[in-house]
Amino acid sequence: MNLIQYIITYFMIGIAVNAGWDLLTDISKNEEIRLTMGERIAMCFIWPIYVSVFLYNFIKTIVNGNRD
Repeated sequence: MNLIQYIITYFMIGIAVNAGWDLLTDISKNEEIRLTMGERIAMCFIWPIYVSVFLYNFIKTIVNGNRD
């Protein structure tokens, strides 16, 4: 694969992450966590950080339980 294919793949994964986030927002019916357009664009560029933070908090909630 050349550089252009890697870049396209990176952004396609970012778009898929955005779609997954929207799906989770719809399922949870919590509109407070819906992303703005600027946040969606940022997520396309830095989606690995968003995914890492999400997985960390998801696993932490499962292990410790929801204490809110």
